Amino acid sequence: MKNAFIKTLKNTLSTAKLPGLLAHDSMRPKLISGSGQNLARDFNKFHQASVLIVLYPEHNTLFFPLIERTADGGIHSGQIALPGGKINPGENSIECALRETTEELGIDCSHLDILGPLSATPITPSQFMVSPMVGYLDAKPHFNPCPQEVKNFFNVSLDELTDPKNIKTLSRMPHREALYDIPYFDFQGKMVWGATAMILYEFLSIIKSIIRPDA
Repeated sequence: MKNAFIKTLKNTLSTAKLPGLLAHDSMRPKLISGSGQNLARDFNKFHQASVLIVLYPEHNTLFFPLIERTADGGIHSGQIALPGGKINPGENSIECALRETTEELGIDCSHLDILGPLSATPITPSQFMVSPMVGYLDAKPHFNPCPQEVKNFFNVSLDELTDPKNIKTLSRMPHREALYDIPYFDFQGKMVWGATAMILYEFLSIIKSIIRPDA
C-alpha cells in the first residue's frame, strides 16, 4: 500500500496543479488589528532556499522529520522547521535540499527518491524564497543531528498530519503594534507555524486529494 501511495504521490507532484497560494493562506497569520509590518515584497530580490520533506516508512505508516533550530539569535532562531537552508552558488533546489538535510540531520540521502516539488513559498521577514521538495527513503534513516544547527528533532506521521484536531489557532497574539490570529500545527506539543506550516498544509492538501479524492 505504501508503495502504491508513493507512486501516486510522485505522479501527482509531477503532473497536477499545486494548491500553492490557496493552501498557504489557510496557515498564514491573519492581521486582526493594528498595522502590519511594512516588509519588502519584491520576490525577485529574495534569497533562494530549499527544504525537504523526507518521507520514510515505519509502523505501517509514513513519517517525516522536523527540526527545532538552535537559539542562535537569528530571525528564525528556535523555531520548528523542515531541514533545509540557503542555496549555494551553482546548486539547484534539489541539491541544496539534500545537502542541508544531510548536514542538519546526518542522514544518508544517497538513495533518496525525489518525488517532486511543492510551491515556492516566500518568507518576507527574512527575505527568502523557499523551494520545498518531497523525497522518499524506503527505510527509516539513522539520524545524527548537527548540534550547532539542530537543538532537537522529532518525527511526524502522516496520521498526525492528516488529523484535523492538530490544526489550531492562537488568537489575538501581539506582535509589535498589531494583533494576529496565528494558525498552527500542534505536533506532539510542538507549535509549527509560519512558512513551515504553510508548506505542510499544501502537502496535506495534496495527500487528501490522493486518499480522499472526492472530499
